[in-house]
Amino acid sequence: MRRFDGKQKRYFSWRQAAHTAYKLYERYDGSAKHYQAVAIIRNKIRGPADAVLASFNTVLNFKAIIARLDFTYADRKQPVYLIEQELSTLGHGSLTVIEFYDKVERKLTLLSNKTLMTYEGYPANSINE
Repeated sequence: MRRFDGKQKRYFSWRQAAHTAYKLYERYDGSAKHYQAVAIIRNKIRGPADAVLASFNTVLNFKAIIARLDFTYADRKQPVYLIEQELSTLGHGSLTVIEFYDKVERKLTLLSNKTLMTYEGYPANSINE
């Protein structure tokens, strides 16, 4: 698992990797293995992201760490329904086919990422499907 240094563009992929790594140890909650796994994930957070966790005195708990980082780094500017509305009204205009495709792809990626950060597990997967 790579480090997260507080760059917003890298947050979603780092978050996905952290969840994947944590799932292996989630069932050992309360054990030394679980504590070590969370400590390793926490130590992968550097720079401004580390300062965010330290300034809010975030406990060594995976859900607490992710919640604080989500609050700081997740794109919360637009709600899901607004992104869906923008996507449904997107027009080709004077764009080339490739430019239009890229624009649609960016909106779909934003929508997918936003959904996964807003809803966990089954609701996120069913909405994205």
